[in-house]
Amino acid sequence: RCAATQPESTHAAPASRLTCSSSMAAAVAALPELPGDDELSRLKALVELQTAAREALHEAIFKRDVNGARAALRESACSLLLPVEVRWGKRELVVLIEEEKERNILRQAQEQLQEAVRGGEPDALEVAIASARAADLPPQDIAKAEAELTTARQTEQRRQTEEALVKKIDQAVQSCDIDRLMALLASAEDILPPERIAQAERKIPGMQARAQMRRELQAAMRLPMPENIPQLQHVVDVARRSCLPPTEVAEAEAVLKKAALNLKKSRAASAKARAMSAASSESVAEASE
Repeated sequence: RCAATQPESTHAAPASRLTCSSSMAAAVAALPELPGDDELSRLKALVELQTAAREALHEAIFKRDVNGARAALRESACSLLLPVEVRWGKRELVVLIEEEKERNILRQAQEQLQEAVRGGEPDALEVAIASARAADLPPQDIAKAEAELTTARQTEQRRQTEEALVKKIDQAVQSCDIDRLMALLASAEDILPPERIAQAERKIPGMQARAQMRRELQAAMRLPMPENIPQLQHVVDVARRSCLPPTEVAEAEAVLKKAALNLKKSRAASAKARAMSAASSESVAEASE
């Protein structure tokens, strides 16, 4: 098996053979004392160790086992191998390390892609698909993720459309713009769920009542004062009990307060004028007498 994988060993230079002989001699010298210690027994034990080291290296390379190859090429094991075997093993170890890196990249890309598909987030899917292409994942896996990305984008676009439409509907309800609300609800039939449209439609009667109350307040505030103060007071009282915002009722209350104050001043001025007129008449009468 060594001859098949290391053809250069048959053409090794004399220096290599000398190095090999020196290594073997050192290995023999390092062997422990054996029973019946003799050169043949020691050489036999050495051959067995060399065979085991060689088989461990070849098996690790064959199985693409990085850790096994590292262990087979440790310093103590290298002393039992031919130099050409050590060089070959180290070259193969470099290849194994690169293959392991590629497998790790592939695994990480697969995990990232699977996680992104489960999450359904468009941004995460785009990043995972780019990583999958860079790692050369199977085309069917990438195609599946791209289909999920298309669906996720459509879902996100629909969600954004729904949110924008709901915001406009809420604004129309707050402003009591019934015409705008009806137009929005008509355009939302194929976008919003029926229960959301029904919820907005149930607010229309209240909006109509608020709009009517608002018109009555405006009309009452335009009436000439102070003769129409009772009517304005009545409308303000009704508005306070309605669902109009307090800020809108406050405007009418200010008009009412101002009209009542002007009326009070007018009545005080009239009373003062009458008193002065009466006093003047009495003075004239006394002078005539």
